[in-house]
Amino acid sequence: IEAPGSTLRQSAPIAWSLDASGARTPLACRFELRGADRFGFRIDRSDSAALRVIDPDLRWATCVGGTSQDDGFALGVAQNGDAFVAGSTLSLDLATSAGVFDPTYNGSIPTPRVVGDCYVARLAASDGRLLWITYLGGVENDRLVACDAIGDDPILTGWTTSLDFPVTPLAFDT
Repeated sequence: IEAPGSTLRQSAPIAWSLDASGARTPLACRFELRGADRFGFRIDRSDSAALRVIDPDLRWATCVGGTSQDDGFALGVAQNGDAFVAGSTLSLDLATSAGVFDPTYNGSIPTPRVVGDCYVARLAASDGRLLWITYLGGVENDRLVACDAIGDDPILTGWTTSLDFPVTPLAFDT
């Protein structure tokens, strides 16, 4: 699928037919665009009486977050294919590691009307392994709502009510 500035490639689905005895016969199968916002599958040849099974081949899936409410609002892709996931968290126990920007939750103690801190995570393209996750925020409400990447660096946008939100010394508005 071609999109402005990028191409999405997905491996072909795995497909097979089942005969009356339950024996599997592999089938050649591919995705097919069927309109501007629709897709389907095309199987080249098979016995029309046989049961056909199509598996779109999930490569990996994972969860990001801690033991409280974690919302993922944005996704960006690094040049090497790694995924950046960004959002807001009320979890005090994200699996941060040494060397990340901020390993501790900065928001106020979670209550029903608090959005919490932001988080940014990097997941390996090959298997979804968590490479790192960091908090980002001040003592009030912080939310990341968009993420992109320039090369291998995440570019984030969002909003904050934290007067102490971390900024770089040469930022446009400190």
